[in-house]
Amino acid sequence: MTYNHFWLRQESFKLELNAWAASLNYKQYWFDGILESYADLQIAFPDMPAIDYISNSTVGLKYLLTQRIYLSFKYDFNDTKTVEGNTRDSSYTLGLGVSF
Repeated sequence: MTYNHFWLRQESFKLELNAWAASLNYKQYWFDGILESYADLQIAFPDMPAIDYISNSTVGLKYLLTQRIYLSFKYDFNDTKTVEGNTRDSSYTLGLGVSF
């Protein structure tokens, strides 16, 4: 558990608040480290009655093409539940990277 400070910004408003948060991180290597799977989840419960929770999730794969070059896929999902409803967004990223 951590105590965090958030800055939320949308087109119509800007808000700062504090929240208790919990995190879960997972990482697993497969096939002698050639493939990596990972997941991160953070959920925060603000000290503000208008917001129930804020969650940020990431799930991904990283595949080593050579010892230093990798191909990665990442999916991000964010969800904020307020008294007015949910705000959700997600994104996919496909990338090629170099490790040093």
